[in-house]
Amino acid sequence: MPVTRVYELATGNWWGCNWKTEYGSHKLNLCDVRSRQSRLMANATSGDGSHASEQATRYLVEIEVDARNAEKAAANAIFHVSNGRWREALVAIDSAVMLESKYRRSTTWRPLRDEITANYLDLE
Repeated sequence: MPVTRVYELATGNWWGCNWKTEYGSHKLNLCDVRSRQSRLMANATSGDGSHASEQATRYLVEIEVDARNAEKAAANAIFHVSNGRWREALVAIDSAVMLESKYRRSTTWRPLRDEITANYLDLE
């Protein structure tokens, strides 16, 4: 499959916490919860529940920022591919994979990394 097609299939798939969690002492499932939703919950509750939601909000913000940065790194990898700079593409996509791997096994950007690697090795 062409590298650009793998990229198109991956784009937009990782936007935040889209996996089951048991976060914090309340074992919150944050799957498909956006940080803004968590912030609303923190503001709407009090005490321990509010504190747990505030912590979850910070965690979700971190994930969302990393997801956006990984998407940018993947786009940068495709830019390098389109200019024949495969080594630079590998560096960029490694960054995307690393960001996603902070939270889970990379399922969004690993296939693109594998495709770029295969193409790069074919050139050597």
